Amino acid sequence: MIKNKLLFVLGGLILLVAFLSCNQRPQSESSGIEWHSDPQSAFAEAADGKQAVLTFLYTDWCGYCRQMDQTTFQDPAVVGQLGPEYSWLRLNAETDPVGAEMRQRFGVTGFPTVLILDEDGDEIDRLQGFVPAPQFVQAVEESVSSPTSVGFLRKQAEESPDDAEIQYRLAMKYMEGRMYEKAREQFSKVIDLDPGNRSGATDSSLYYLAEIHFATQNLAGTVETLESLQKRFPESEYAKEADLMKAEVLLYTGEMDEAKKLLAGFIEAYPDHPSGPQIREILTQQ
Repeated sequence: MIKNKLLFVLGGLILLVAFLSCNQRPQSESSGIEWHSDPQSAFAEAADGKQAVLTFLYTDWCGYCRQMDQTTFQDPAVVGQLGPEYSWLRLNAETDPVGAEMRQRFGVTGFPTVLILDEDGDEIDRLQGFVPAPQFVQAVEESVSSPTSVGFLRKQAEESPDDAEIQYRLAMKYMEGRMYEKAREQFSKVIDLDPGNRSGATDSSLYYLAEIHFATQNLAGTVETLESLQKRFPESEYAKEADLMKAEVLLYTGEMDEAKKLLAGFIEAYPDHPSGPQIREILTQQ
C-alpha cells in the first residue's frame, strides 16, 4: 500500500515537472527584449522610427545561440540601452521558412548571426558568432554609422553613382558577406563605369565576378569572364591568377589532364608563386 502511494506521488511530481517545463517561457522571451517572430511587424516597427531591425538567426543545435539567449540578450545594458532603440526579429534559420529564406538571401553560413537591417530590409552590417553583451552594444551602435558598414557604403554609392572606386568598395563588402547577387551587380557596374581600368578596380572586378560565377555553379560564365579579363588586361596580376581559377574549373569537371597542362605552364612561368606546393602536389597525382 505504501509502495503504491509512493508511486502515485512520484508520478504526480513527474507530471508537475513536465507541466512546468512545457509552460516555462524561453529565456529570450522574458529578457525584456520584445522579439518579433515575423518580418512584417518588425519592419513596420522600424518604419515607425526604430534605427534598424536586429535580426537574430539561430538554429536548434547551435550552442552559442543558446548562450547568447542566456547571457547577451539578458544583459541589462543590451535590454535597457538597445532594446527600445531597435526592432528585434528572431528567426530559426532552418525550421522557419522565412528564416531559411533570409539565411539564403544574405549568404549566412554560421550561427548565431545577427543581421542589422534597415527599414527596407537591406543589410547595414552583421555580427557573426557569439558576442558578449559589452561588445554587442558597441558593435551595434558603431555599425549603424561605421564607414565600413554596408549601409554607409550603399549610401555613398547612391550619392556618387559614377564613381567606380566607391561602387567597388560596396561590391567588395557584398562579396565579403557572400551576398553574391548584389556583389555581381556592383562589380558589373564598376566594369561598365571604368572600361579602361583607370580606377585600378576593373580587372579585379572581372576576377571577382568570375569567382561569383564559380561559387554559383555557372562554370561557363566563370571561364568566359576569366578569358575576358586576360584579353583586356593581360599584364594584370589578376590575369595571372585567372589561370589558377580555370584549372579549378577543369578539376571540378574531372578534366584532370587539361588541368595539369594549365598548372604545369603556370608553375613554369611563376615558380615562386605561393600556391606552388599545392600545384606541384596536384601535378604528381595519377
